[in-house]
Amino acid sequence: MSLTVTVQKGHDFTSGNVTRAALNAGAVPTVAVTGSVGTTELAAGAVTATALANDAVTTAHILDANVTTPKIADNAVDLTKLSDYSVEKGALIKMGDTAAPGTVIPEVFSTKATGKMLIGTDTDLLSLGHDADPVTNNTTTEDQPSSHVGIAVNAASPPTGILLTLRDYAIKAVKLAKNKVAGVLTPGIIVYDNVGVASVLASTGTAGRVLTTNGTATPSFQSAASPHKQLVAYSQSTAAHTSNTGTQSIVSMTLPANHGFSHVMIEVDYRGSRNTSADDTGVLWSLTVGGVEVKTWSPSEYTTSVYLDGETETVNWINAGNQTVDTTVLFRKTGNSLAYAIETYGYRIWGISVPS
Repeated sequence: MSLTVTVQKGHDFTSGNVTRAALNAGAVPTVAVTGSVGTTELAAGAVTATALANDAVTTAHILDANVTTPKIADNAVDLTKLSDYSVEKGALIKMGDTAAPGTVIPEVFSTKATGKMLIGTDTDLLSLGHDADPVTNNTTTEDQPSSHVGIAVNAASPPTGILLTLRDYAIKAVKLAKNKVAGVLTPGIIVYDNVGVASVLASTGTAGRVLTTNGTATPSFQSAASPHKQLVAYSQSTAAHTSNTGTQSIVSMTLPANHGFSHVMIEVDYRGSRNTSADDTGVLWSLTVGGVEVKTWSPSEYTTSVYLDGETETVNWINAGNQTVDTTVLFRKTGNSLAYAIETYGYRIWGISVPS
């Protein structure tokens, strides 16, 4: 609809006197405007920002999709302008294409479960869950830490190409779990068995043991050994033994378990004799290892009552194999005669490694 402008005269002079007042009234016509201004009455670009009233443009007067990114100032949308997401606290917004292949649209991403980790897969972003460790007692026999993070999304169809990768030398020794045996902090080293499974090898056994390879079995600690000969145990004290009837122990020593040598040599230094004038039938010196008599020999004979005038002698014995328990070694006298005397000047147990 267009505008209609009606102009009415200010005074009608068809009758009456022409006065000064009538002349003044005739000079002021009456103008009346009816109708409205349409789009055809406005020139393009004629309505400026100053012609608009404050708050005059309402939401209903904005066409859908007409507020585009260039119309929003940088940093203009704060968090209070985002819509509330009341379904799940702890969710993120990520870009995805699940609703319309080929497009990139935002979607809500769940991450709220305990221990969740965000992992990129080169094509997507996954929120991976924490897998509780079944170990309840932190001991070396369990051979596992007290907890670990499992890489899994769905137990029914877990991904196959996701790995948790660490750079070389990223894990320091101080980050490893402490080793406990029966609840006690224990020294040890990490070893691998014949199928590559790691375990902690405790090192709290006898002092001086060395780590030894055992073919395809797990390494173990053994007595210190050299390629040829190593002193395992010794004594240098002198001890006199009082004569008595029957079998008598002169000196006792211990062959340690798991010494790791292919052979062991036992040496005993002694001085002693028996009186030939006495009833000394069957009197012998004897060496017993682990309750088994391995060597016997006859004492020297003297016709006087002084039995210890002879030179110090050394007896030795060599066996093969490796004892798995501590083994008692006895140097003793057998037989019933009282007419003998003996002194020990020491003993030595040697470990010998024979080349294979």
